[in-house]
Amino acid sequence: MTTATNPARIRPDEWRADFGRRLDGIGWGLFLLMTGLLWLVPSDRVPPGTWLIGTGALLLGLNAVRHLNGLAINVLTAALGALALAGGFADLGGLELPLLAISLVAVGAAVLFKALRESPPDRRRAQARTRRAQSPAASSQTRRTSLAPSADGSMRLRRQ
Repeated sequence: MTTATNPARIRPDEWRADFGRRLDGIGWGLFLLMTGLLWLVPSDRVPPGTWLIGTGALLLGLNAVRHLNGLAINVLTAALGALALAGGFADLGGLELPLLAISLVAVGAAVLFKALRESPPDRRRAQARTRRAQSPAASSQTRRTSLAPSADGSMRLRRQ
């Protein structure tokens, strides 16, 4: 029996990666199917904003499935999904939203927020070293080893 057919034998990190890839494939398939079907229908029969509403619902739905299954959501696709949904409903209601400008502001704010939220790599390493040094369990587990000659003349690892 393969691990693909027996979920009990799949490690959690492998399952998450596999499930994430499957969700991406399902999302692309639904997106292409929706786009193709909308292009097949005469444009006078399709309400304005239908493609944007469908795309937004698809992106937000995939992120909801990710969240419900313990996977990290993709902030960019969630923001684009919300923007597409808002743009679709605005188009349906006869309003015009400057979607490109709003997209640029949203992406720029997300990039800036992420950069400001992360600490520099050197600071993170120093904080990790401090936590390890303060942890009593970690200090007893991290012992130094060195090579030392044994009684028979061979070199052996010796814990200090």
